[in-house]
Amino acid sequence: MKKIVALIFALCPTLILAQGFQLHTQGIKQQATGGSGTAFIQDAATIYYNPAGMSLLDGNSVIIGGNFVSVKSSFRDSALIVDVDENNKSITHAITKPGITVSAFCVYGFDSTALNWLQNFKFGLGVYTPVGTSAEWKNNWNGRFLVEKLDIKTLNIQPTASYKIADKLSVGAGFVYTYGIIHKVNDQNTPNTAGEYLTVDLKGDFHAFGANIGAHYKINDAISVGVRYSTEMNGKIKDGDFKTTNLAKDLTDSVPNGKFNLTLPLPRVLSLGVAYKVNENLDFTTDFTFYEYSVFKEFAVDFENNTQSFEDVTEPRGFQDTYAVMLGGQYKINESIYTRLGIRYVTSAVPDGKVTPENPDADRFAYSAGAGYKINDAFTVDASFSYENVKRSDNNTYYGIAGDYKTNAAFTGLSLTYNY
Repeated sequence: MKKIVALIFALCPTLILAQGFQLHTQGIKQQATGGSGTAFIQDAATIYYNPAGMSLLDGNSVIIGGNFVSVKSSFRDSALIVDVDENNKSITHAITKPGITVSAFCVYGFDSTALNWLQNFKFGLGVYTPVGTSAEWKNNWNGRFLVEKLDIKTLNIQPTASYKIADKLSVGAGFVYTYGIIHKVNDQNTPNTAGEYLTVDLKGDFHAFGANIGAHYKINDAISVGVRYSTEMNGKIKDGDFKTTNLAKDLTDSVPNGKFNLTLPLPRVLSLGVAYKVNENLDFTTDFTFYEYSVFKEFAVDFENNTQSFEDVTEPRGFQDTYAVMLGGQYKINESIYTRLGIRYVTSAVPDGKVTPENPDADRFAYSAGAGYKINDAFTVDASFSYENVKRSDNNTYYGIAGDYKTNAAFTGLSLTYNY
């Protein structure tokens, strides 16, 4: 199991994303329609978007998909004049590398003639990446006392069941297991005799458990509604590895290496969706999603060995609850070719005065498009592209860092579906 997880994490990208590090790359079709999928049931990726949709799918299917991710991020300092630009402000670029997110979904229903009591059930399994962020900044940059390197990666494994109560009503629920890793490096304002600052390196993995629950109701032949609720999960790092470098000789015994504990909260999510079928060729869909990011109040590290010179660290974050609105449409050109468009508006999880380089959040729009081709009755290939531009100016007085943040992120997705 650990080898499989390690392989998937090796493919994960370096990301600097906002709205609490939330990703929107689970389903390629859904990504192309702005991220909406609570009411508009398209394929096995509904395991994530609304588990109730599984019992509405025809036949059984397997989807393997992924996104190539390209991210560029920069910070323009309001105070320092280093590598100045035409506005006489220094610019620091985060070091990011292109990468790939991966996901897999499968749905299976038993033969109703052999097992009649299971005819309205379908079962599925989803493996996907819900949140993540990763970036590295150059040595001695202005924000080094907050972060020099941050890497958070997660992987969800979700076994799911769905039941069609009636022709118009279905429900579904999945057990969610999350495995993640976190690696953070930053300096401390404790110079040694050589003028070098103490560097703190934290690394550990965590586990979390929760549930993904949904319901879907078909009002009439044209209009469907859906609701999804994901529970809060707390990723707990126990006995993570902690080490320091560039430590002054007289502080060697005061700042010992060792273990640490940390809790990383993942928010509750509530989505409401409406799908409208204009005719046999045209569909519109919209989702409203609420994220309870106020659970992420602080970044609190409990060190195993405390001394008078080295105590536990509590860094305030003060995230606030936020929401996203998704709009999308799909048009069937013929029996084999589909086109899709979407737009998503998300609000910031980070209030004014609390923006940090590790999460340069801002209200913004994301734009997406995609297409699908049905090769035959068994195979379908789908592609998507989405883009978002995040800009934020802020003065974080707690950390003494002020300036302009800018992040451009592009996602190019591809998936293959096998129906049987």
